[in-house]
Amino acid sequence: MVQTPVKVTITRETGGTMSIPRWKAFMHPQNHNLLWLGLGNWGATGDQLMYSTDSGSTWNSTGIMISSNYSSDYHTSLAGDASGNIYTVSPDGGNIEFTRIEYPGRTTDDAGPNQVIHSTGDNPRANVMVQPGNNRVWVFTRQGEVASENVRYEYTDNGGSTWHEGTADPTGFNNVRIGSMPYVNGNPALVVLYINSTMGYKYYLWNGTAFEEKPDAQIYAGDVNNDRAFTHNVLQGNYFHLVFGFGNNLYHYWKPYNNGTGSWNHSVVDNSPYTSGIDWETTSSAHGDKLYLFYRKQIAADAASAEIIMRVWSQTEQSWSAPQTVSIHPENTTNRHPNTAMQVPSGCDYIPVFWYSDLGSSDYQVYCAKIMVGPTDAPDSPGESKLPGIFELHQNRPNPFNPETTIAFSLPERTEISLDIFDILGRHVKTLADQTLAVGEHSFTWTGTDSRGNRVGSGVYFYRLKTETYTSTKRMVLLK
Repeated sequence: MVQTPVKVTITRETGGTMSIPRWKAFMHPQNHNLLWLGLGNWGATGDQLMYSTDSGSTWNSTGIMISSNYSSDYHTSLAGDASGNIYTVSPDGGNIEFTRIEYPGRTTDDAGPNQVIHSTGDNPRANVMVQPGNNRVWVFTRQGEVASENVRYEYTDNGGSTWHEGTADPTGFNNVRIGSMPYVNGNPALVVLYINSTMGYKYYLWNGTAFEEKPDAQIYAGDVNNDRAFTHNVLQGNYFHLVFGFGNNLYHYWKPYNNGTGSWNHSVVDNSPYTSGIDWETTSSAHGDKLYLFYRKQIAADAASAEIIMRVWSQTEQSWSAPQTVSIHPENTTNRHPNTAMQVPSGCDYIPVFWYSDLGSSDYQVYCAKIMVGPTDAPDSPGESKLPGIFELHQNRPNPFNPETTIAFSLPERTEISLDIFDILGRHVKTLADQTLAVGEHSFTWTGTDSRGNRVGSGVYFYRLKTETYTSTKRMVLLK
């Protein structure tokens, strides 16, 4: 369900590249009420990092200044760590500036000094990511038309006190666009778009000492000209997704890791005679086994008709939902530049999405909408939570209960499971789950009904978790 959008702020930046492909939002991993958004706001000293303490329903009236060069936030990239600290990078002339904002990220006093971590001749660009598990901060940089500067990496294990650097992409191509994300076991993966080249899209995966080109590194082989609107993400640490605009089509490529082998699946997500190339502005958020894709689509020839559209990919069903319009506020017109948090923790019940909306003045309005969803059963990525080492069936909560209770369990490996309810006489009441599940924590809810949907009576019941190598049964009480 899409909630009515709320206005975050007004920005002087009317063309900020919110979605090529830099994530600019971050949600606190434990407290999902806390949201931050970095945005372009040329000339404004205090509205470059906005925050909300109530899941995006309201936003602070004065933001945080994160760069002394006001125009640099046109290309700001933002990421956060497990403690809620935020890291941003942005260009300043020929430099890439890095800033660490300590939790709680409320005022400019929480922001550390701007630190130059890379210098080039002119107009560099960068994005930042945090590696889950070890909180290593990675920065990836490029400089247009200078092959020796494409693509480089810097990383720090101490919040920016010391840095290590190297070249991530050995092709030496002179015009690229880059994105990054945690992939297999949380290791950073780079997505590289080669502008005006048949190399198209490739990815490189960190192997502990260098970025490696796997056998499946070539995602799309073909010249997409200068159509550089794309987003990429990973579901459950294993399923790689790339969505990009080319011509009048929005394409989707995906595959499981499979040790870096195998072919890429692909399809057309959407098409429009009024939307082309770079105007397919895309962004995505991962939540359990679902990918929430947001993109700009022009409905008619008039640019004022552009809407922000959402489609949801289910990895379990391997299919897309029907498109849904997100920009539903009465003031939303000429909508552009959607953005979101790269990954939303599995226990969170909403997905945030942001975009610019033009009211016809020289300023853009920045809006936020919440997509209400259910919490997922499994962790989103290898670094989000500690993976269980043993099978374990937990006591249901609440117990006793009325009218429903939650049954949780831990799986140390991907396996087939069955979760069943029995009455005190041992008669089968209902099967809650009979499927294959990934490693991690899972939970299912029993609403006190049998397999036909009829309400059962008060009394003692048992629930049993069974796998190929493990069986456990526990007792629960339904009171009415």
